Amino acid sequence: MPKIAGAVGAFKVLVDGAEIETVSGVTTPDVEIPATEVSGAGIMGTVSIPNFGQVGAMVFAITAPGAGAQRGILMSGGEHSIEVRVAKNVRAVDGSLVPEGTKYFASGYFSKVSGGDIAVGGRPEDKYEYSVYRFREVVDGRETVLIDQLRHIYQTGGVNHMEPFDRLL
Repeated sequence: MPKIAGAVGAFKVLVDGAEIETVSGVTTPDVEIPATEVSGAGIMGTVSIPNFGQVGAMVFAITAPGAGAQRGILMSGGEHSIEVRVAKNVRAVDGSLVPEGTKYFASGYFSKVSGGDIAVGGRPEDKYEYSVYRFREVVDGRETVLIDQLRHIYQTGGVNHMEPFDRLL
């Protein structure tokens, strides 16, 4: 049944199980399948062929102005586990408003912080970036996306698109 998604009502971010209290935004990773351009006899021009089996580098970002003491959690070395919990209203076909929850999970390593500008009356918008190798999205309890570069998984809607490749190996 189609639904119309509303705006995010609230969200919570946890890094290694600790709630990060000053988060103003999160950027989930871009997912890019690299492609190879092929040209030659029998092809009119150039054709781009996606290389399923490869996923470009994924970056997960957390914007946390005034993180203060929590910078130690956000910037520490070693592997990090990130969880984002999102709540919003969606309008169902019958017109009713229904709350919907989405969770994002990522595993990876801290790679960069972009400090904000410091000015009188302003507040720095520090952006913490993580190089992630695993990304998962769950909407209303149903897994919609799972990408795990180390385990060779590219799954959407419950279908592992890498399975045909794995069978050939």
